[in-house]
Amino acid sequence: MGIAGHTPNFTAAGTILPFSCVKAGTTDPFRVQVATLEDEVVLGITDGSTRAFDSTNHAVAGDPVVLQNSEFVQLRAGGTIAVGDGLRPTTNGAVIVATARIQFVACDAAVSGEIFWAQRVGSVEPAMAGPVVYGSSRASRFMADLASGTDSADFIIIGDSNVGSAAFDFWGYFSGMSETLFQRGYTNYGGPISPAMNSRGSDNAPSFWRSSVNLFTPTGALQSGNTSGGATAYAGWSTNGNFTRYGSSGVPVSDPNNLTGVQITSTNGEFLCNATTIPIRVGQTLTISGTFGGSGTIPSYTNPKTYQIIATNGSTTFQLSESVAGAPIATTTGIPAGLTYKPSVDSRDDWAYLATGSAQYFQTFGYEIRSNHPLAATGQTVFWRIRYGTDPATGGGFAPMVFNGSSAEQFSPRAFQSSLGPSYSYAAYEKSWVTSGTTSYRATWSFVGPSGEQCKGPLAVHSVSMYRKVKGWSVHSHSYLGGFSSDAIATVIGNNLDRIKLLLQEIRERQILAGGSGRVVVMYQFGVNATTTSQPETPTKWVQAAKDIWATYKLAWKNLGYPESDLATVGWVSHQIDAQDNSSLGTGGNLATVRAAANQMAIDNPDMTVVDIKRLFNYNQLLMGTGEIGATGVPALSTVGKPYYQRISNWPNAGSDFYQHLSGGLIGATTWHPTDGYTAMMNGLVSALLASA
Repeated sequence: MGIAGHTPNFTAAGTILPFSCVKAGTTDPFRVQVATLEDEVVLGITDGSTRAFDSTNHAVAGDPVVLQNSEFVQLRAGGTIAVGDGLRPTTNGAVIVATARIQFVACDAAVSGEIFWAQRVGSVEPAMAGPVVYGSSRASRFMADLASGTDSADFIIIGDSNVGSAAFDFWGYFSGMSETLFQRGYTNYGGPISPAMNSRGSDNAPSFWRSSVNLFTPTGALQSGNTSGGATAYAGWSTNGNFTRYGSSGVPVSDPNNLTGVQITSTNGEFLCNATTIPIRVGQTLTISGTFGGSGTIPSYTNPKTYQIIATNGSTTFQLSESVAGAPIATTTGIPAGLTYKPSVDSRDDWAYLATGSAQYFQTFGYEIRSNHPLAATGQTVFWRIRYGTDPATGGGFAPMVFNGSSAEQFSPRAFQSSLGPSYSYAAYEKSWVTSGTTSYRATWSFVGPSGEQCKGPLAVHSVSMYRKVKGWSVHSHSYLGGFSSDAIATVIGNNLDRIKLLLQEIRERQILAGGSGRVVVMYQFGVNATTTSQPETPTKWVQAAKDIWATYKLAWKNLGYPESDLATVGWVSHQIDAQDNSSLGTGGNLATVRAAANQMAIDNPDMTVVDIKRLFNYNQLLMGTGEIGATGVPALSTVGKPYYQRISNWPNAGSDFYQHLSGGLIGATTWHPTDGYTAMMNGLVSALLASA
């Protein structure tokens, strides 16, 4: 236990000079070693003392280490330093001017070898101030390390219909980002993580990129167990009524019942209720509806109102906030009347679940890569990965199999994978095969075979993917919310904290197994959509939505215990759809001011990054596409090239002009769009990040 005013007893793992930056040891955090790299977190600074009979070293291996115990510390300069410079550790624990992450600010000027005063500021990255990239440089460094082959990165795409969904043959940023990274020659290490509830969901076009992972508000079909967002639950578990959600107790559960006996017990959003049969969890939402009566008050309440549960004992108490990472709501104590309290469905209750004693035969594939996907190239060792829930009951399990395009089985002998394990924990199954020839590969976790090769309950499956064990990239989509405004998208993301947590856990674990360090970049875009309900986009609305989305992912990441330094974010306001830069409601939603606010947001919030994509392609450039600017200074649409918008009237029989989308992918059954605006935009974004690394 710690004692106020004292520091722990540290020892040296090696030779350390006076006034040196040190970091926690790799095997013992109290056996410290010299910090020399920009990404290393400085644990402390040695004082100016030296060991007995040694005028040079503060300590050698095994010696005690004394750290300066103050916000203001004395450092040893490793180069020329000016007052106000942000600093980072370098060779022998000295400090130099930082280019990415700041851990000290110089109070004195100094040259190499001099001792000077500085202030500790934790770990801060200097904000980039444009004109294209604003805010943190962390995503830029991740991209540079991916490009050099030094490390891996998984990219998550969030937003409106411009995200795209290969399941609906729509290209979007999901595929544009994948295509960009592929065309640049960066190694693709894996396909997207796909929920087991998706009914295959591959695209139906001869493209490189497979379906995305979708998150939708838990209503309607989703409450019946369909995490793919469509109207029909996964066919493999629906035919005999065996499908239900996987509860934390390992048994089928129903939707949470309304909370009863609710009382307000404090002035900061704390409540008491009757004990629940289904656990209440942090990250769920609580929708309150009805006419407020009785005693006590909730000043922020309007009928209806959805709040975030930010604290709970799991059964009889809970605390509410208006946002995922927000402060508790204001309340006054009392016993309200006339209200209904409805918790959201917990994402852990949305796994594919097969009840004890039941069995299922194969009905559909769960994943596919086409023959022109980089994972399908001849001679690759590819892994079919299934994340599932373990159960202490015997007899449950699944029957994985991969087939090539000629329906030849890739696993021999066939095998049944038991789900037996610790009480309702998580595990992952992997099995590899070597690709051969030019063929596609389809995989399932519900193979049909003899009685020993069927899926049997109790069984819960979360997600599936294919990957290979090399450093590289993978792209995922965590929302495809067509027509949604910024605030509506942020609400969906905020309502799915537990679902996001599980997906992040699988993404990071898989990347580390493949050889990466576990880095993830959360990318989001919105702004073009404005409806009569949501009203036009505004600077305040866009900025708050961006902050809320980032807060949700940071909270999920923190709850998993992952280092903040491995998570980055990049956002951008939707592309320009007309010369005035309006949103879809016209002059009532001008995006020029939104772009300025987004850029400033990234400067003001040092862990956020924004790319001003209007600087990459403005309206005239998108309209020009692959064509040329005519003699009058406007795009020569009818003579050369095609625009970067989805449909333009000079493309015969392509439908009406549609500027809210960029171009790319399959249009209709066989026609490919002649240009690829999403890939062009993502290529510009990646170039901008690399230029600012």
